[in-house]
Amino acid sequence: MKTTTRFFQLLSLCALAALLAGCAPKEPPTLTARAGETALPTVCAKSRWGGAVYDREDVFAALAQREGWENLPELAEGEEVVLRLDGRFPDEMAAGGWTLDEQGRRLEPFSAAAPVWDGKDGSWTVPALPEGEAVCGVLLACSWGENTRCEYAFAYRR
Repeated sequence: MKTTTRFFQLLSLCALAALLAGCAPKEPPTLTARAGETALPTVCAKSRWGGAVYDREDVFAALAQREGWENLPELAEGEEVVLRLDGRFPDEMAAGGWTLDEQGRRLEPFSAAAPVWDGKDGSWTVPALPEGEAVCGVLLACSWGENTRCEYAFAYRR
């Protein structure tokens, strides 16, 4: 009887460990951002993942280097951006927005409400900004539990 009880306790412990090990994705899910038919450039950068801490450049600087700002789509105030995460939805998400310079350095913050998610798809509405042309960047900091944090960024011209 004791052996059977111990066996089931061990089996339960193994099942719990397997369940917990499968909680976080192995890699950050891919984020796509679209305004109508127009794809917005996105980038993903790990902060902490699988016990490793990443020392990396800012996500907006990486986006500026990779994409450049010359061909950024122009979005109007109130325009909807549809977001899609291909994979498990994060446990926590925070959003922030900034106007950016040519190198992707953050200049002025602007109010960037967190996207509204419905299953895999989310939507985010372009906020009102002061008049004038500007490159704007939105950052989504996501976490899937302990040691699994990354930042997503996308940019557009206003």
